[in-house]
Amino acid sequence: MATCSRCQATIPSGRNFCTAHYMEAVAEYESALANYNHNIAVWNSMSDAERSAAHASAEESSVTGYAGAVGFLVGAIAWYVMAQERDIDALWGVGILVGTILVFTVIGPIRVLVGRLARMFVRAIGYFIGLWIVGAIISIWSPFIKENSSMLTAGLVIGVLVISAILEASGGHHASGAPTPPSKPSP
Repeated sequence: MATCSRCQATIPSGRNFCTAHYMEAVAEYESALANYNHNIAVWNSMSDAERSAAHASAEESSVTGYAGAVGFLVGAIAWYVMAQERDIDALWGVGILVGTILVFTVIGPIRVLVGRLARMFVRAIGYFIGLWIVGAIISIWSPFIKENSSMLTAGLVIGVLVISAILEASGGHHASGAPTPPSKPSP
């Protein structure tokens, strides 16, 4: 038996919510759907220039988010490395984090380069994991894949990096400013 994702009540297998919470989730979905329909109407009434501006704003936000995550990671690593040599006060450590995040998000060329590269690598990791799982399943019946798994994995790494770089350069990974529909809850 499964449990409701909101109240932990016991429910039949294959369900996500108890009846009361499912009805609540459906009401939330219908509200979000009405909001989405309004936003689509607004989107459809926009001029091409306004849509382009919305796409550019969404792309800038996406790239800035990836660059900020890299800045945080670099700051955390710098704080850790510096803390290995001498005791660092938490205030200095937080200052390092804030400083690296600011460098990676405020300086335009760094933000664009690092953000787009980070997005390319994150997407490549997703592609790799999905394709590797498919290959692992096929390898159950394929002696060729079992025997050449190391070489095929290296080829897969190179292949997904190339595909991800092409998609990033051609705009396949770019963010959209268009409204996104809500997902309907399942019982």
